[in-house]
Amino acid sequence: MKSPEFISIGHVTYDIYPGERLIGGSAVYSSLTACKLGLSTGIITSRGLDFSSDGLLKGINI
Repeated sequence: MKSPEFISIGHVTYDIYPGERLIGGSAVYSSLTACKLGLSTGIITSRGLDFSSDGLLKGINI
């Protein structure tokens, strides 16, 4: 596997709103931006067993 061009180190979270739970955190937002700009991307984080990206982070190595 080739090393990512962009790596974000930080938290991945769930942002809780009435009736829904969305993926959030600075590592997620910066990695999504880098990925949309065409960079191969990775996230270094600690995550809970209940964390699911639901396809939002497709193409980003966590």
